[in-house]
Amino acid sequence: MKYGSLLACGALFSTAGLACLLAQHIIMERRQPSQHRAQSNKRFKRDMCEHEYVALIPMEELKPLRALLRRIHRQRGWSTQLAHLDAAWEQVVQEAQTLQGGAWHVGLCGEGALCSESLRKLSMVIDGVFLAGALQQRLLSFGKQPVGFRVVEEAPGPDDWISYFDEQHNQIVLRRHRWGLSCLDVSEERPMSCEGMICTTNLQVLAHTIAHEMVHALVYNFFPAIDASSEAYLPDERHGPIFKLLNKHLFGHTIDSFRQVFKIG
Repeated sequence: MKYGSLLACGALFSTAGLACLLAQHIIMERRQPSQHRAQSNKRFKRDMCEHEYVALIPMEELKPLRALLRRIHRQRGWSTQLAHLDAAWEQVVQEAQTLQGGAWHVGLCGEGALCSESLRKLSMVIDGVFLAGALQQRLLSFGKQPVGFRVVEEAPGPDDWISYFDEQHNQIVLRRHRWGLSCLDVSEERPMSCEGMICTTNLQVLAHTIAHEMVHALVYNFFPAIDASSEAYLPDERHGPIFKLLNKHLFGHTIDSFRQVFKIG
């Protein structure tokens, strides 16, 4: 075969190969319309970075969640800058100590500590400061009961959580024995990391805990399909990618646990 014929044959082969590659690309695009689909085979891990766990959320679920976050950020006038977060949490603690906020003592001591009505008032403060009324006030505007609270005397068990969200009754439940001074004694000298935020009072720990449970309540009340069956929400006992996204961008929470912090020096 002559050199010219080789060139012509090579050109035909290249054209055919390019057409084949384009066809494969089109097929792949149809099969994988987004980055989220491409990474759906990855398993969720608690230590994932945000871009990793967000990629596990299907686009049809991610879009309404992002729309909710944009609306809340716009209505409250700030997003998640650290300075704004610190100021907002300080505002919550200050309002919680007023009569309207529940008349809380920073050490959670006194006759009114951990009663359902005071907890409800604290949730209304958090709802106003952080959610722009997107949970409690929105439920009330729809003529529905706001998320309730219940304090129980349950004996310690294998899952001895300090709190949990009861979907059957649409209530946030706190276990009283986990909030006594024998279990919780936070101060400037004994700070605690709660949800990734440094706390120096028991009241701060309580506020972050209530906010954590309000994320579950928000999903349950306004995204029932996600709450019931989403593979991006259900993992790790409903602390999957969707929970992490909302918990971070609503409250600045970067983890969903707490631990004692010891000062050095």
